[in-house]
Amino acid sequence: MRILCWFLILIGSSWGNFDKNFRDEKTGILKFGHFIEGSLAEPFVENETELLEVSQNWMEQPLDHFNISENATWSQRYWNNTNFYNPNCFGQNCIIFLMIGGNSGINEKWISNPNVTYLQWAKKLKALVFLLEHRFYGESQPTEDLSDQNLKYLSSKQALKDIDNFIQTIKNENKDKFQNSKWVTFGGGYGGTLSAWFREKFPESSIIAIGSSGMMSFLDPKLYISKN
Repeated sequence: MRILCWFLILIGSSWGNFDKNFRDEKTGILKFGHFIEGSLAEPFVENETELLEVSQNWMEQPLDHFNISENATWSQRYWNNTNFYNPNCFGQNCIIFLMIGGNSGINEKWISNPNVTYLQWAKKLKALVFLLEHRFYGESQPTEDLSDQNLKYLSSKQALKDIDNFIQTIKNENKDKFQNSKWVTFGGGYGGTLSAWFREKFPESSIIAIGSSGMMSFLDPKLYISKN
C-alpha cells in the first residue's frame, strides 16, 4: 500500500509539471480546450530555415446560404500558396488542395511550412493550395457580436456551403483554367469531419476528401469490434 501511495504521488507530481510545461511551450492559456493561438505549436517550425511565401485574401460570402431573402454578406479569410503550382496546367490537369479550417482561427504556418505532409504532396503533384478559415473563428467574423440571434449562422451546414461557394467562385474567376480542375479537401479534427461531409454532400465539387481525426459515426458499429 505504501508503494502504491508513493507511486500515485509521483504520477500526480509528474503530471502537474507536464501540464505546466505543456502550457508554457504553447501559449500558456487554454480556451474551450484549445490554445488561443490555434492548435499548431511554435516548436512545430522551430527548426525551419525558411517558410514559404503565401498570401492572405478575403472572399465575400452570404451570411445565410439558405435564405434567399437575406442579402447580408461578410468577408471570409483565406490564404493561398502558389509555390508548387504549375501555371501551365489546364482543366483536369489542374490539381487544387483546400485545407479546411476547423474550430479555431487559421495559422499561416499551416500553409507555409514545407514540412507539413499535405504540402509535400502538393509539391509532388504541383498543386495550387488554399487554406480557408471557418466562419466565426479567427478573423472570419460574419457578425459584430456573438449574440444568440447571430450564432444561429454558426453551423456545419453553413460552413459546408461556404466551402462549396469558395470553390465555385475560384473556378468562375478562372474559367479558362480551373473550370474542370480537380479539388482535394483536407482537414483535422472538426475540419476533417467537414472534409468528409463535404465530399458526401457536394460530390461534384471535389474528387477526394482527406480527414485526420475527424469525428464520425459508424453506419455499422459492429465493424468497430470486428476481428477481421
